[in-house]
Amino acid sequence: MVGHIAGHQLAGRQRGFVASDATGAVWIGTKDRGLIRFQNGQFKTWRTRNGLLAENIHGLMVTPEGDVWLTFFNRLQRLRRGVFETIELPAGTRYLRAMTEDTAGNVWGGTSEGNLFRIRDGKVTDETESVQGGAASIRCLSATPDGALWIGYAGFGLGRFKGGKYARITTREGLHNNFISQIVEDNLDRLWLAGNGGIFQVSMAEVSQAADAIANGRKARLRSVVYGLAEGLPSLQPNYDTLPAATRSSDGRILMAMRTGLAVVHTENIHDNPDLPPVLVERVTVDGEPIAVYDSKSPLREPDVRALADLHQQHSALPLKANYRKLDIDFTALSFLAPENVNFRYRLEGFEDEWNEAGTYRKATYPHVSSGNYTFHVIACNNSGVWNDVGAKIHFAVQPFFWQRWSFQLALLAGFTLCVIAIVRYVSFRRLRSHVRLLEQQTVLHKERARIAKDIHDDLGANLTQIALLSELTRQDMAAPEKAGEHVEKISSTARQVMKSLDEIVWAVNPRNDTLPHLVDYLGQFTIDFLRAPGVRCRLDLPEHPPELNVPADIRHNLFLAVKEALNNIVKHAGAKEVRLGVDVSNGKLRVVVTDDGQGFESPPQDAWADGLRNMRQRMAEIGGDCAIESHAGSGTTITFDVPWRN
Repeated sequence: MVGHIAGHQLAGRQRGFVASDATGAVWIGTKDRGLIRFQNGQFKTWRTRNGLLAENIHGLMVTPEGDVWLTFFNRLQRLRRGVFETIELPAGTRYLRAMTEDTAGNVWGGTSEGNLFRIRDGKVTDETESVQGGAASIRCLSATPDGALWIGYAGFGLGRFKGGKYARITTREGLHNNFISQIVEDNLDRLWLAGNGGIFQVSMAEVSQAADAIANGRKARLRSVVYGLAEGLPSLQPNYDTLPAATRSSDGRILMAMRTGLAVVHTENIHDNPDLPPVLVERVTVDGEPIAVYDSKSPLREPDVRALADLHQQHSALPLKANYRKLDIDFTALSFLAPENVNFRYRLEGFEDEWNEAGTYRKATYPHVSSGNYTFHVIACNNSGVWNDVGAKIHFAVQPFFWQRWSFQLALLAGFTLCVIAIVRYVSFRRLRSHVRLLEQQTVLHKERARIAKDIHDDLGANLTQIALLSELTRQDMAAPEKAGEHVEKISSTARQVMKSLDEIVWAVNPRNDTLPHLVDYLGQFTIDFLRAPGVRCRLDLPEHPPELNVPADIRHNLFLAVKEALNNIVKHAGAKEVRLGVDVSNGKLRVVVTDDGQGFESPPQDAWADGLRNMRQRMAEIGGDCAIESHAGSGTTITFDVPWRN
């Protein structure tokens, strides 16, 4: 806390610039009376007739070596050992509004246009590009013993140029004000600054560390201690067009020219404040609506406020709905000693690990966070930088959306597991059905091969054996031409039968015949050829354009053999004169009807005719079909073969 800051009114109507040198002389620059020195009770004046460039002086600076630097509108002059020396400035330069000398003997000058010049041995070097190219107007300059050049900007913060590296510190890093009009270092390792919002100071160690971090591309943070009307400051607006506008006296006091007087900072009266500031959370707001207030249960509160949660007594977690959008938390710290210098840090534990530097701002805002438990922790420091690390904590419980609840997730997991099981089961059954289908196809193939082998063995084998025997008999009966001729005739008939059987086998095996039109055509042609030899009339009732449906080989073969068996029985046993063959495709099945006008029967016969009937039923049963026989004595017989398409 500042022990005493006094304001003194400047007397007289004529403004001037005052500085002292190491010998105790006081130098005064005036607006129209030239340069004046007061030493040992005597005044000495330099005017244009004495070598002064102009009697309207804009500023002056006295170096430890005794040199007096004078600034004019667009020129610069140095008085050394009683001799004036004019320094030429770059073309277009207006007057230097800020000057300082560093520990290396370099004189620095800054302009309102943002130009920075380094002057050594009468030579001027433009260093503007080294400090971001004159980004803003320069109001003041100050050199510190560590070799740093501090630059005060108008609205651009505080700059530091040291060792060829430049860094700029602004309110983002904790600087109280971006308009810096005066810079003075005290003898207690502090940097005093005067800005548009009054006087404030920063620790030299903190501001140097911040500048180092920024120069190396890292983030930085510092704390500003502000002094204003509460400390007796008569005005918050400092001067910045005068040179010098601020200085440090030999006894350590800081003198700063304000708009209405001279501010004197007695640095010896500034003491550290050891008291920790109590921290509390005042209000919690969700989407603009308060949900908790400090001491909400007080009788002095409004009824609607008393219904809210009390942050003074709240220990359980404040519930937050799942779909909230913004969370605002207002906090403060109790300090009656310079409360404007209380700084805060906060973080939402469970959401972030690093502290947020709030400075003197007393509110935290967070967007929507995911469901879970969180703790808001805020700490504060007093005007001396002593931190209360305990601070205040508020617990929150963000409710999950329904799809984030464990019951929903468990149900989802169960549903997913059931789906996986169903998919696996479905795939397994598909594979099993495919495997069964493959086995069925292999079984059908084996069965078809066995059938073909059986047909070849039974029909072709037997007939070929008969041909071989007849051929042997023919060879033995060569001496008897009549017997040999009979044998040859039988051989010829048997060979034709072999050819016919072979044609039937080839037709049944050929996959190109696995269609309904081929089956219908073959049945019709076979019936005509079969009944032609015994002289039985044949009538066909076949569809003109049967559908192109697939008929597997086993169905074709068994259906053909059943029809063949029916025709053979008619020829051998029925004594029919006419046979009618009909084919119909409807109602999801194939129907073949064989009708004769033979003698018929009332009950199933027990001879070979009965064996033929059993064979027909057996063949139809093998392919999932049905055989129906209708007959009456003297009225002929009707045999119906039905084959469903599902087979």
